[in-house]
Amino acid sequence: MTTKLFPYLDYFFWEPNTFIFQWNNLELRWYSVLFALGFILGRIIIFYIYKKESDFNKLLDIQLIYMITGTVLGSRIGHVIFYNPEIISINFLELFKFWKGGLSGHGTAFGILISMCFYSYSFKFKEFKLKITDRLNHGNSYLQVMERMVIVVALGACFIRIGNFVNSEIVGIPTNSNYGVIQLNPYSDKLKQNLPFVEAVAYKQTEHAISPGYPILDITVYFKNQRYYEQRIHAGVDRLLLRTMPIREGPYSHVINP
Repeated sequence: MTTKLFPYLDYFFWEPNTFIFQWNNLELRWYSVLFALGFILGRIIIFYIYKKESDFNKLLDIQLIYMITGTVLGSRIGHVIFYNPEIISINFLELFKFWKGGLSGHGTAFGILISMCFYSYSFKFKEFKLKITDRLNHGNSYLQVMERMVIVVALGACFIRIGNFVNSEIVGIPTNSNYGVIQLNPYSDKLKQNLPFVEAVAYKQTEHAISPGYPILDITVYFKNQRYYEQRIHAGVDRLLLRTMPIREGPYSHVINP
């Protein structure tokens, strides 16, 4: 005979509030803060490295500007090219509207590599020839700059992945076991989108499951307490009942709605 020491700890619900605060049209998401935090801590780390090497210069912030530009533009352009190329045919300017969401890790990598090329190299056209020269900013070649920058990139990737987890996105494949995380926000958001009069959705664990990795949950849906919605729901139910239950007895009727 075996007993479970923690019967309710096989899986846990994940239903975070993706917003830090919302006020009128002003809102701040955890993802945005984590995204920015990667740049802020990255700047501190880069400055620390150069100070340890006695090669500190306030112009290092220019290097950070190149990296931020490459990250933002690269992530957005990469997302469109890799996942939604049809957007370009609709409106080319959509390619640069990073605030609409859709950021790609592949595009970020290419964006940083290219932007740091512009930071490190000088490009000159002379007699129909392109001459590329490493500026050796702060005495560092392109590869030396990237050697330091990769630390910041790795840190930023960690924060972005935490942001993905808060947003319940990029969650991987089902565990097919009783140990894991149940993402609740995607279902709640879909339910509210399809039924505008839904106010909240609550979930409760049970001890039953269809199969390993597919537990059965108790779900309670709360509707907005507004007379307008109540009248619409009532009218819809009445129409459905009148179709299925006639009010007069006929040769084929067996249920009557008096």
